[in-house]
Amino acid sequence: MTKEDALLYFPLNDAVDINDLYDELLFEQKQFLSNRMPISKVFNSRIVRLKKIEEAYLFFGGTIHTTAVKEVPLIDAGIVTIEEAYQSFQQNLTRIKLEMFNATNITELLKVIDLLFKNQKAF
Repeated sequence: MTKEDALLYFPLNDAVDINDLYDELLFEQKQFLSNRMPISKVFNSRIVRLKKIEEAYLFFGGTIHTTAVKEVPLIDAGIVTIEEAYQSFQQNLTRIKLEMFNATNITELLKVIDLLFKNQKAF
């Protein structure tokens, strides 16, 4: 990645702290993702963008400390009614969104996006 490419995804300048800018961009992405149902085409384009942002952040000397994302149990195949399945789906969605807002970097956020897709597919 060249400096020009990095600046396209991570608009760093002398007036902005690199970590503050990273946190701001991460928060913007969390807001976008939390307000939409997972549509693969839209989210896949966001995933590409998130990876570019992280690559640019690392290019400028940022560091990433990852923590484990909690696994969310998917909908049990033994559920027989649509009401139970919907309740389980919504409970999982709430847990996943909580994990999304607890994500401290893009790598963790990508894991949470994967959980969103798995939860929707299981429903």
